[in-house]
Amino acid sequence: MCIAILNTIDRLSADTITNSWNNNNQGAGLLYNLNGQLQTFKTYKLKQLLKEYNRLRDNPNTGKIVLHFRIATSGGTEKYTNLHPFLINSKLGFVHNGIITGLGNNTHSDTYQFNELLKQLPPNFLQCEATRELITGYIGGSKLIFLDKIGRAHV
Repeated sequence: MCIAILNTIDRLSADTITNSWNNNNQGAGLLYNLNGQLQTFKTYKLKQLLKEYNRLRDNPNTGKIVLHFRIATSGGTEKYTNLHPFLINSKLGFVHNGIITGLGNNTHSDTYQFNELLKQLPPNFLQCEATRELITGYIGGSKLIFLDKIGRAHV
């Protein structure tokens, strides 16, 4: 199963990041808010991930960072399009930990396809309790971490 980490303020150790990578080394990504802009970083190289993570943590304007370390269950491992995090729109992104039954194929991961479904919802869908309940039921035992453009995390 993938590893998803919500890093609030403290800097994660290089050992923590390296250990997460060594256990889930089929790509990694960062989701973060910097100066009011939601941004992503995706890579297949541990050194690049560590460099970018430390650059962000050195910047006092960087708030929460969501890290994701992937084990591919569908969609293959050579496409950046299947790496987390995913942006639903310019105001909301997420990472996923688990398998969403019924989604995913040889080209696209289950999470890529799930993101395509989320893009069809109204921009403020997380504020609707019924929608959150439906999403929870749809993803089964999987976990999601959402981050919005003003730095609020929704787990």
